[in-house]
Amino acid sequence: MAPAEHEARPRALTLVASDVAPVGGMERATFEIGRRLLDRGWRLTVIARSCSLERRPELRFVRIPSPSRPVSLALISDFLLASLALLRHRSGLVQTNNATIANRVDVVHAQFCEAVFRASGISRSSRPNAAYRLNSWIASWVARFNERWSYRPARVRRVVCASQGLARDTAQSYPPVRDLITTIPNGVDLGRFAPSAAIRERVRDELGIEAGELVALFVGGDWHRKGLRHAIAGVAGAPGWKLVVVGPGDRDAFARLAQDLGAGGRVHFAGQVADPASYFRAADALVAPSYFEAFSLVALEGAAAGLPLIVPEMNGTEELVRDGVNGWFTPREGEAIAQRLRRLREDPELRATMGAAARASAEAYDWERIVDSFEAVYGELAAAG
Repeated sequence: MAPAEHEARPRALTLVASDVAPVGGMERATFEIGRRLLDRGWRLTVIARSCSLERRPELRFVRIPSPSRPVSLALISDFLLASLALLRHRSGLVQTNNATIANRVDVVHAQFCEAVFRASGISRSSRPNAAYRLNSWIASWVARFNERWSYRPARVRRVVCASQGLARDTAQSYPPVRDLITTIPNGVDLGRFAPSAAIRERVRDELGIEAGELVALFVGGDWHRKGLRHAIAGVAGAPGWKLVVVGPGDRDAFARLAQDLGAGGRVHFAGQVADPASYFRAADALVAPSYFEAFSLVALEGAAAGLPLIVPEMNGTEELVRDGVNGWFTPREGEAIAQRLRRLREDPELRATMGAAARASAEAYDWERIVDSFEAVYGELAAAG
């Protein structure tokens, strides 16, 4: 890049998010982008509830005293408190994680489309009682209000969607910003998820995985939306496989489901873990039958770990998966998942070649390339004034 072009790029950015952390989905995407921008010499202001970025002179963290639970209250508090904080602390261009604040911003980094998700009729309630359902309904209403408010040319200059499918969803739901939408996929740290025989053996010993047993991995919270019941049903119909579930959720309810399906002894709930990469390295396939994603980081990480991908055709996976090559597009149905798992068990060579193809496909999504694309957007916006 020519020196003049480099100097013309903006070097200050304000990131607004609920949390910036190396866990979760949206939180981790913001963390990875922020970390690499700091490494490239950007001055960063982060407005959020929490920020796990390494403290350095170029980083200013403005904490908003917003609760994380219940989600409905968190969304309302984030909207009000982050909007006020931005009025006082904004520096350079402004990017938000989803449509979350009242202010006019330069970039909305879209990782969800509430309008499409709400129309699907899928509940995000983690438990079936009235209080949880009410919380889910209020959260959905607030998120939809935020999108309607933000997705207008008067409120945003560019909407960066995490997948081509999410870009289509957003354009169809909010036509006024159709011409402002661009697609930059999520990324993956190829080194962090590279296969490791030593880590694989250690983690499998910790989990009590016996020689010859295969591990299907499920990662994520919000277990109803992520389709955990289908993953459990799939493993129940695939002898020789165990399911390791990484992430928070209603463990008792899903443990009962596993027991009812005859897989009680083959489902291990690991809970929330600080570094899920080791579990990817211990697995033999990724099962991710989610109902809605922007571009699943879990799918990218499974690919980077060299795991065959058993996923539905949806936002993100339609770009990543080559059906029958690095995984399969598989319906959200237990027997369909079981068929794929049985096939992988019966054919170790197929398991190996699919895993190698998955790893190769992840190389196009290295986070450094993704941040290059964000910097290009920032440069265009700065040049436009």
